[in-house]
Amino acid sequence: PALTAQGNTTRTRLLRAMVDESHKRDLGLESSGKRYPAELAMYRSALHRTGMHRYDPQADKMVFEKPTEASLRPAWHIVSSAASSPPRRRVPLDELHVLLLSPPVGMRRAAVAVFLTAWMLAQGDCLRVFEGENVFEEGNGILLDAETALKMAEHPERFAFEIETAA
Repeated sequence: PALTAQGNTTRTRLLRAMVDESHKRDLGLESSGKRYPAELAMYRSALHRTGMHRYDPQADKMVFEKPTEASLRPAWHIVSSAASSPPRRRVPLDELHVLLLSPPVGMRRAAVAVFLTAWMLAQGDCLRVFEGENVFEEGNGILLDAETALKMAEHPERFAFEIETAA
């Protein structure tokens, strides 16, 4: 099923916060008075509770990492395996969507983009994102801005990525 307009707005706000405010607690999302934004609820259930966004004492900031929740580790492993075998293989994003939507993972469609964005942000400087033949990178690191993350969520068939491994 397609996302509702409200669901799409919530996911858009969350993806923007993931990219732009990744170093902040709760991605900088706040409740005000009686208002508890849906994107904060989505963040807390999909990223914080699962351990994919947590405090790293060595870096002294919030970071994206492999989930601590056991139920998401197979999905993380599937994406990591696809990215690392063979080395420097360009992985189509829509291929990963199919793997994550299908059994045994069976992730919900709305969650796939959030999960993949978290995984990409956890890769740091070794990830390269491609839209067709255009690469989004700055120096040796990724240039994953919010607009690119949103385009990847809406049109995964246009994107691919590769992991640059140490030689």
